[in-house]
Amino acid sequence: MGWKPVPLYSASNRTRDLLRNQEAARYARWAAGAAGLITLLVAGIYAVRAISAVRHRHAIPSTVSAGIQQQSQTFSYNGMEKNRTIFTIRASRATRFKEGNRALLEDVWITIYGRAGDRNDNIHTHECSYDQKTGTVKCKGEVDIDLEGSNTASNAPPQKSLQVKTSNITFDGQTGEASAPEAVEFSLPEGRGRGLGVSYSTQAAIVRIEHAIEFTMAPSERSGGLPLSIKGSGLEIRRNDRLVVLSGPVTIQEGERELEADKISIALDENFHARHAIAEGHPTIRLSQGNGALDVSAGVFEAFLSPEGWIERLAASDGVTGLRQTDAGSDSFSSARVDIALEATRNVLREMTARGNVTAQTQQKGVSQVLKTTALRVQFAAGKQPDQQHIESAETLGPATIDSKDSQETTELRAPKFTAQFTETGRLARLVGGTGVEVRRQTGNSSAQVSTAETFNALFSPDGQWSAVDERGDVRFEQADRHASSSYARIDRATDEIALTGSPVLSDAMSRTTAGRVTINQKVGHIAAEGGVMSTYWPTAQGSSVSLGSGVVHLSADKLEGSTSSGRIVYSGHARLWQGESVLESD
Repeated sequence: MGWKPVPLYSASNRTRDLLRNQEAARYARWAAGAAGLITLLVAGIYAVRAISAVRHRHAIPSTVSAGIQQQSQTFSYNGMEKNRTIFTIRASRATRFKEGNRALLEDVWITIYGRAGDRNDNIHTHECSYDQKTGTVKCKGEVDIDLEGSNTASNAPPQKSLQVKTSNITFDGQTGEASAPEAVEFSLPEGRGRGLGVSYSTQAAIVRIEHAIEFTMAPSERSGGLPLSIKGSGLEIRRNDRLVVLSGPVTIQEGERELEADKISIALDENFHARHAIAEGHPTIRLSQGNGALDVSAGVFEAFLSPEGWIERLAASDGVTGLRQTDAGSDSFSSARVDIALEATRNVLREMTARGNVTAQTQQKGVSQVLKTTALRVQFAAGKQPDQQHIESAETLGPATIDSKDSQETTELRAPKFTAQFTETGRLARLVGGTGVEVRRQTGNSSAQVSTAETFNALFSPDGQWSAVDERGDVRFEQADRHASSSYARIDRATDEIALTGSPVLSDAMSRTTAGRVTINQKVGHIAAEGGVMSTYWPTAQGSSVSLGSGVVHLSADKLEGSTSSGRIVYSGHARLWQGESVLESD
């Protein structure tokens, strides 16, 4: 007959490789890695919040010059605002010198209550000097700072939330600026930290730790049970704006995961709980995975948190890229933006959406596979264990292409939408393409093979291989001048057989055949048709050997069987051949 069917199953095979669960799970782990690392920002806020309160207290002595009185043994001063005590300064001994308008305070305690009376913070040092002329207060020795909550209704002692040690503090009464160039150490229930150099602006209510920020947070449920190590070149607390800024390079380390950024900003709510964290300036997440490494970067990473500190949503924008490299090959991912929704109290993934020029690519063992779409959504489900997750489904939210290429052939699959479903073990179970699917396959220098259908449905076996492909609705195949069409086509991998039903039609330059059902075994090149088989041959076509009369040649039979490689076809069961007025009939 001269017609050979298009081996659609090859395209499906490549499609299976690209969207197999291993690759989808890898991209999901990138999102999980991003969720875990941005979570580290939350832990840092507790240290930052406490330090901001400390620096605010250091600015208070500017009003001391207005109320100092000389006492030989004790000294006390109350800072008042609208008949409310904001702070108290006490010293066990005060000495005023005759020359230089100087006074010396010994065993100094400063207690800050705040405008609302909700604080009970203490600053203690052995000795401070006070210049009555300039209003400058200097405390050269070591300074201990304890930050506490307000007293409870039962008058129980408040718990210490932060302890700070520094030295050589200077407060300028003219400008309202306080500064200490020395090292700063702080400890809190979650961990310990240190820095170098402190400045505080009373007018702007901004505290800065100038250099060498380092702190380590103890393991917690929100950090995945791992200690957190955070480093930065500077720390700024904007108390009025309830904003904390770590200037970079900033590095956050959690086990084998690391986040680097030029700047990290943390916005607080009215209770000074972290609600929104932003990593800017080309932030990058790095993760070691066995024999491979994963890098994920973007223009901006964002985390949105609940008042309890759990991450509710993550976002990466301004050009998201990911690269994973192993001994077997490499995987890459890119999109304009990625949004991740998490469970409210577990920091586990619920849904991930990528939008804007989404591209996922894998290269292994000489095979390159690429998925491109306008948007992609991935749904996650809980596993059998509390800490387990798996991908439940993935779908493209716009037109998509899946390309596969090796040394011998190139396959391209297009559809307005693809959907993938996964088992509880995370294995890819089904790939569906809808509302107009096109498969294009090119082998060597041969003509491209193209198939189209309304829907495409590929099933996968436990070993990860596709087991069967169904195409429905106006199914069409084409290669050069060879064509086929039907309402339904099924490709079975075990038998390597294609079955066409629903008024199948096969045609090429010299023939056209219709039947009720057509099966083609591509492994051995066998073709069979049954159910009202009807063939038409054009004797003027090149290579025609049928010549019983004039005009076209028609054949009909109950069934047809033959070889697509040799071209030998047998019509049987009420077989009839006619050309013009010549007729030949036989069983």
